[in-house]
Order: sequence, then structure tokens, then C-alpha cells
Amino acid sequence: TDGSYMNRMMKYHMSGYIGIQICRITHATIFYIL
Repeated sequence: TDGSYMNRMMKYHMSGYIGIQICRITHATIFYIL
């Protein structure tokens, strides 16, 4: 169960990191367009 917990945490961390990158790119694009 410890390995599955680590795997789940890694997935959560990666999805959160990707979400932050998408938000940052979106904000930069909107700022550039405006």
C-alpha cells in the first residue's frame, strides 16, 4: 500500500504541476493579447 500511496501522490503532484503551467501560460497569453 505504501508504493500505491507514493504512486498516487506522484500522479497528484504531476497533474497539479501541469495545471499550474497551463494557468501560467494562459495568463501570459491573455496579458500578451491585451
